[in-house]
Amino acid sequence: MIIFRKNSLFRHNSKNDLVPLLFSFLLIILFSSSILISFRIRILNVGISSILIFAIYIIFLHHIFKNRKAEKEGTNYRGENLKKAVISFAVSALVIIAVGFYLPIVGKELALKMGWTDSFVGVIFLAFVTSFPELIVSITAAKIGAFEMLLGNIAGSNLFNIGIVFLIDIFYFEGDIIADISDKNIFYIGVIAAGMNMILYLTLLRGKVIRSVFKIPLNAILIVILFILSLGIIY
Repeated sequence: MIIFRKNSLFRHNSKNDLVPLLFSFLLIILFSSSILISFRIRILNVGISSILIFAIYIIFLHHIFKNRKAEKEGTNYRGENLKKAVISFAVSALVIIAVGFYLPIVGKELALKMGWTDSFVGVIFLAFVTSFPELIVSITAAKIGAFEMLLGNIAGSNLFNIGIVFLIDIFYFEGDIIADISDKNIFYIGVIAAGMNMILYLTLLRGKVIRSVFKIPLNAILIVILFILSLGIIY
């Protein structure tokens, strides 16, 4: 919203385009509440909270596939080199996987050296590094006017990041992954994230920003303030 301040960025063709944000809001609230309440109910070594989160994620995927729009006619990809595309994708995926295995180790060492909490390092450094490619994709999508792609990238990433808690819990044999999160600050950050999510939803629903301060949308300023507040809480 700060980079692209024109109202055209906030226009949409259907309220169905905003459904991912609603599902994202729901999953954030469920995840945060599960941390605060610490359910200890397990089914086949998987926490009930993880199962509920995954179930909602599957419902979201079903909704997306059920309401997907037909591809535009005339699109032709026959000229593309499939072998080259597959190799490029595989190499890129391997690089990301390798970095993914290494990042938590570096993050843990950084937390120990600096005397920071693991939550702070995760929210500040790991989250920024892993989300930076999404930022580039979103900016590019906004430049070419691909609103649905931009929105799908933002909300879809949030949904996936929470939805995979179920898969992580399957391989966590020491208990319930969500119930074992002891840092209650994560709950407050989750509530703030839900608030940021709702501000974005209401902005897109209205189709325009509320007002501007120094040519910066007030909606964007509120989101930034909430983000800074979450950093203060976790620090």
